[in-house]
Amino acid sequence: MTTRKRYSDRMAATLKVWSAQIADRQAKARSAGGEQQARIGRQVANLQQQRTEYAQQMWRIRDTRAAVFRNMQKSAEQMAAGFRKSYM
Repeated sequence: MTTRKRYSDRMAATLKVWSAQIADRQAKARSAGGEQQARIGRQVANLQQQRTEYAQQMWRIRDTRAAVFRNMQKSAEQMAAGFRKSYM
């Protein structure tokens, strides 16, 4: 299996984890009151946008040549770090 394939598979697994984390936040929002619900809703929207961008990066990685892969990998890792920072 190529490094690129393994990396895109790992990204797919990360997306599944993020989806679960977003669902958890959405559940918390449903049980929260007014202002807290709005704050969590904004967080969820931000996390969903980041997840979408990461998924797009994953698909680009799957379709790219190895020479470009390293740059895209670095970009994807920066996106993942941003998501983790936003989630915490």
